[in-house]
Amino acid sequence: MSARIKDIEGLRAIAVVSVLLYHADFGFPGGFAGVDVFFVLSGFLITGLLLKEHESTQKVTLREFWARRARRLLPAASLVIIATLIGAVFLLDPISRERLTADAFSAAGFVANIRFGAVGADYFAAQQSPSALQHWWSLAVEEQFYFVWPIAIALLWKWRPQRRVVALMSLCVFTMSVITGVVLTHSGSPWAYYGLHSRAWELAAGAGLAAIFPWVRGLAFVRSLLGWCGLGAIATSMFVLSDSTAFPGTAALLPVLGTVAVLLSIGVNGGPARILSLPVMQWCGLRSYSLYLWHWPILILMNAKWGPSNTWMRISALLLAALLSELSFNFVENPVRRSPKLVKSAVASLLMGGVLVVSTVVVAATVRSGSSLASTGVVADTVPQLNTTTSVPATRAAWLNELQLAISNTLQPAIESALALSGVPDNPLPSVEDAPEDKATIYTDQCLATYRMRDNPPCEFGDVASTTKVVLFGDSHAAQLFTGLEKASREAGWKLISLTKMGCPAADIPVRHGDSPTYPECEDWRPNTIDRIVKSDADVVIIVNYSYPTRDKKGSYGPSAWAEGNRRTIEPIIASGKKVLLLSDTPTPFMDIPVCLAKNTTSISRCVRARATTVNSPRIRREKEMAESVGAMYYDTSDFACGPKLCPPVIGNMVVYMDNNHITDTYSESLAPYLKMVVQAALADS
Repeated sequence: MSARIKDIEGLRAIAVVSVLLYHADFGFPGGFAGVDVFFVLSGFLITGLLLKEHESTQKVTLREFWARRARRLLPAASLVIIATLIGAVFLLDPISRERLTADAFSAAGFVANIRFGAVGADYFAAQQSPSALQHWWSLAVEEQFYFVWPIAIALLWKWRPQRRVVALMSLCVFTMSVITGVVLTHSGSPWAYYGLHSRAWELAAGAGLAAIFPWVRGLAFVRSLLGWCGLGAIATSMFVLSDSTAFPGTAALLPVLGTVAVLLSIGVNGGPARILSLPVMQWCGLRSYSLYLWHWPILILMNAKWGPSNTWMRISALLLAALLSELSFNFVENPVRRSPKLVKSAVASLLMGGVLVVSTVVVAATVRSGSSLASTGVVADTVPQLNTTTSVPATRAAWLNELQLAISNTLQPAIESALALSGVPDNPLPSVEDAPEDKATIYTDQCLATYRMRDNPPCEFGDVASTTKVVLFGDSHAAQLFTGLEKASREAGWKLISLTKMGCPAADIPVRHGDSPTYPECEDWRPNTIDRIVKSDADVVIIVNYSYPTRDKKGSYGPSAWAEGNRRTIEPIIASGKKVLLLSDTPTPFMDIPVCLAKNTTSISRCVRARATTVNSPRIRREKEMAESVGAMYYDTSDFACGPKLCPPVIGNMVVYMDNNHITDTYSESLAPYLKMVVQAALADS
């Protein structure tokens, strides 16, 4: 093995070990930057091969290039995806298996980065547990680069077949992509992390270095020094970066430029080659691809089956990954890559790759078809319909009394009955499998403003001709009540106006979005919306915020901070003559309820949550005091989903939650009679 190859294998070892230790939670808070090292190496190696082929044959044979990639990548990739799917049959619940099969389809076609970018952009899907194939996003980025880059070089060489042209193109891609990545990172977009367009600069850095490498063969001392500095930069990134870092942004420059510096030192005496060429580094480097493929599914499936793992479990997982890597390296990767028949025939190699992809898709489809819940024989009664009052109370107190009687006579008995259920009902609404997608229409028509939006379009519902106007103002936990409020508005003859935004509370509290330390669109949306409400002729404004301990870059906010944030929002609305109804958040289970039900079809008591842990009582008390002091009405919605001590996952035959904190649209609609009365109370004179 040449010194150059040894140095590269050593860099691969550093990259993969840092990723493994990061994922297994053994220090290395910035170990995810090992992926950036891989990107630079990929750009360097692939471009170097293309340049070498062109200089020896005066052409680039795309079919041969892609055939080599197929032999190198697809056998191990298909093996791990299929093994993961088989493991999921025994270790995952039906909902998680179904999600995994969708990930497997995208992984098989090396478009996983597009799927996970879309999942990250989906407000609800982004809150799900990580996929056992989530690490495939980086392989997808590389494969997409491998497809586009050779074509670009081949076309460019038809015009001017020179290294400097490749170097110039690399510089252009680097510049445009790094700007794109910084802008998307600043905006908190998941595409900054997953997109080829925002990551191509890292591969282009390696590509550009490959193009100019023959021109920097001198300057041995400088290159040696740069190599050590680069190794230090990579090591530093593993410890100074963390999950709270806005990444990739400009932070990725540290591991990327560090890798470029180490590559510059290849072949120079006195450089970091003495470390990179150590036998253990060479072993890890040669098996880095398999190690990367195997380790993550093992960790995720282990956690899914047995819960958060301890130190020995994580060590065992990494040892198992190493064993499987050794086996797949020796019995799958090398035999296929070096097969004389495949090496001689690009067509055979590409056909082999196609067969592997199709086989993977077939296995995924088979696992998906088997991901359904078995019957439990339990049939739940529906929640009794609420009898509407024949008289119309005249005062707020009278309406609230009617509401309390309604809850006590219908909803609370249904909750108590639900706590006695032994298994998931065979007649659930929605089905447990469909519950994660059971959400209101405003989640898809932009009436729940997306992350990038700074205002809401006109969103009027109910009786749009009514002179009684009700405004719903808040984040997704306001939006989750929309369907119930919309039904109540139609029955009562109100116009309902939705002014809601993803992850942005109505309370005047700064929050962060994703990996971004700020959420500028939220900071603009909130005052814009308050001003819009103040200038409107609304009668009552309903405000709801998620009860989680929202964090910004400085820390978390407690009950008093939330109360004051709501005060700053409510006071100008009250001053403009509007009535304000501040609702507490619905109880939050902090457990993915559909997944829990799928895991425990015959023992759903495991999905029951204690009221004390799902209801933020200190915040409710503090906000109620604040509301009374500024003349707003406050109502605690905890009894909508909880009994005196416990909160069931199913009420009647309705699944209550679509994830770990939002109620299903079906349950929201069932709350219409109670929401109608609480709004009537807010509209009434005190």
